Amino acid sequence: MDSRLRNHVAALACLCLAPAMARAESAATGSLAADHARKVADCRRPELLCFTSELTPAETAALAVFRHERNVADCGAGAATCNRASLTRFEARDLAAAERDRYVSQCKDGSASCDPSTLTTAETRQVTVAGHERHLSDCKASRVPCDPATLTASEAREVAAAQRERNVADCQYAWDGCDRSKLTATDAAEVVARERERNLSACMDGRDICDYALLTPAESRVLAAAERQRNRTACRTGYGYCDPSRLTPAEAARTPPDGRR
Repeated sequence: MDSRLRNHVAALACLCLAPAMARAESAATGSLAADHARKVADCRRPELLCFTSELTPAETAALAVFRHERNVADCGAGAATCNRASLTRFEARDLAAAERDRYVSQCKDGSASCDPSTLTTAETRQVTVAGHERHLSDCKASRVPCDPATLTASEAREVAAAQRERNVADCQYAWDGCDRSKLTATDAAEVVARERERNLSACMDGRDICDYALLTPAESRVLAAAERQRNRTACRTGYGYCDPSRLTPAEAARTPPDGRR
């Protein structure tokens, strides 16, 4: 084979292999890019190894910004990973102010971790006011024994009104804590009316808590009418308990035999 023929064959071989070689080169490039992207992402996860030497200058700068911002957030959240030494002067100032606000807030909430001796005069006043308001709220809700001596005259009236309203509600809904001896004549009448409503509803629903002795004549008539209607419906449709003996002759005549079983 002369040289011209060999050159021609070689050229043809190159043309045939070129697409395959291009695909292989592209795949290799894509694999390298994916591996590099994974390494960049790993650097943003503190639990993974980070090879900063393999990052580009732009990627290194972006990572530094990300790490700083994450540290500021960790410090603000009180995380153990906070590195105060990495904060700027202004960030450290803002963090100290936020921590102080949280501490004073805990003192206002009556936290056992609060040390009153560490508070400023202004903070002490805030904590005292918050403690008094919390005590007033507890008095109104009867969560703690209330010392009237700690209340002003207007606060004592507020507490008395709140406790009266809560007692009325307890009695109206038959909740624990109801003290009927503390009800006024008007409150007692409202409680009785609510009890009658609940009892009538229970009787209408056929519940076992129904007390027929508490029904007024008018309520007894309403209940009897509702029961007759329920019985007629049960007998007519075949659904529910049917008592044929309670049907009038006319109702019995209109009732299918199957419904009277």
